[in-house]
Amino acid sequence: MGRCRAWLESRKEVIAAVKDLFTIGAAVIALTSIIVASKQLRTTGASIRSNTVYQISHEGREISKTITANMSPDKIGPVVNFMHSVWNQHRFGTYDDELWRPFREEVCEFLRSQSNFDDYWQRNQKFFAQGFVSFMAERRKRCV
Repeated sequence: MGRCRAWLESRKEVIAAVKDLFTIGAAVIALTSIIVASKQLRTTGASIRSNTVYQISHEGREISKTITANMSPDKIGPVVNFMHSVWNQHRFGTYDDELWRPFREEVCEFLRSQSNFDDYWQRNQKFFAQGFVSFMAERRKRCV
């Protein structure tokens, strides 16, 4: 036991250097892991945004097939629900401003074409988020 201790004592500097190398190696691995995770999060975020835009585009095409001027209040509901979904995606940051601006104008076009919108909205606005109700109020004031 004494010889082992003496051997360790005589190589104290070498052992300290090896320990420092392992510490540096662990720090490099940790930093590399953080960088890789950061890149993966950016890729995942971009994928989520891309999928959101695709899904909204797909649903928008389907909804647009049903839109006619002066729809009855019961047919207005699905269109407003779609608008609410898009508004939420914009609020969550997955629907960017470049797409949001044209969407806001599409909302205006829809509101201008619907003489029955007031009937629908008075009965149903309570079912939507207050922020969306405010958005629709702003659009109605600006567009109609």
